[in-house]
Amino acid sequence: MTPFSPVVDGEILPTAPWQAIAVGSARGIDLVVGHHREEYRLFIAQAGQLGRITDEQVMAGLRGLAPSPEVESAYRAHGSTADELYERIYSDWLFDMPGPAPRRSARCVRRVPRAGHRTRFGDLSAGLSALLIGEQPPGDAVALSQWMCSAWTAFAIGGTPG
Repeated sequence: MTPFSPVVDGEILPTAPWQAIAVGSARGIDLVVGHHREEYRLFIAQAGQLGRITDEQVMAGLRGLAPSPEVESAYRAHGSTADELYERIYSDWLFDMPGPAPRRSARCVRRVPRAGHRTRFGDLSAGLSALLIGEQPPGDAVALSQWMCSAWTAFAIGGTPG
């Protein structure tokens, strides 16, 4: 279960993405799957908790999401502060643990023969972007978005972001 996932509605999205990919709907589309270890930081910041996470909150997260001494030891080996541990635990829960779906998609793409496809991304005027920064994004946000789109495109085409 993940709180953020595609909604299969039978019309716009007729089937789960990895199921569609498995039967060839993304034939020829290169796929980049991943997230960074600080994905959850935005949610901590929005809640006004950045720099305020306690070890008790870390332990509650571990008990609720991954209750084992081995898991706690593994997390503690990779994070030095309560903030870092909490961020990592919840980034894993929200973005990495649902990862079987993206990883399943990646496995499906590898099994399907390739063809060509283009896509558009970086629109800051709609969706989550509009919610976070407003429908009229500031110029520096647009410039950053354009730079990131260029970097991702360069990476997808040539293997290096420039």
